[in-house]
Amino acid sequence: MNSAARTSRLARLSRTCNHASELILLPFTLAFVAIVFFAVLTRFVFQYPIIESVELARLAFVWTILLACAIGVYRQAHVAIFNFRDCLPRAWRLRVYRAVYLLCAGFGGLMLWYGVELAVRVWGSTFPTLGWSQSWLYIPLAISGALILLHGVSHALAPEEFFQP
Repeated sequence: MNSAARTSRLARLSRTCNHASELILLPFTLAFVAIVFFAVLTRFVFQYPIIESVELARLAFVWTILLACAIGVYRQAHVAIFNFRDCLPRAWRLRVYRAVYLLCAGFGGLMLWYGVELAVRVWGSTFPTLGWSQSWLYIPLAISGALILLHGVSHALAPEEFFQP
């Protein structure tokens, strides 16, 4: 298999994973909003708080934010300063673009590594009210890191699919 076919497959995989992330993000976001809404409602209107709501909201928030970070890398919606890059000739702009996404991929790799390490470390400890493993708080760090790694490498190796000079 030649290099162009591999990068095209990588770009397709990145696109597919991003689409799946966007589909998964919606229920997590809705769950987060619903949990917080009902927690406030039961606490201040009915004076009967849902004790588990704090831990559920924290889990939904972490999953939502970390999935959204990976989607932001794919969509190139992260904070960027283009003044320096735009002053460069086109060939150098492309090199800077690739370098930035390789740095993003490296950061995603670190997120993956430490997310797995943290999830394994806390596997035996549980949330006090839910009784679930606290690993569920760190698993999205690893998933988001893997997605950022994939999107970063895909953007760096297949810039014709993503790069807009």
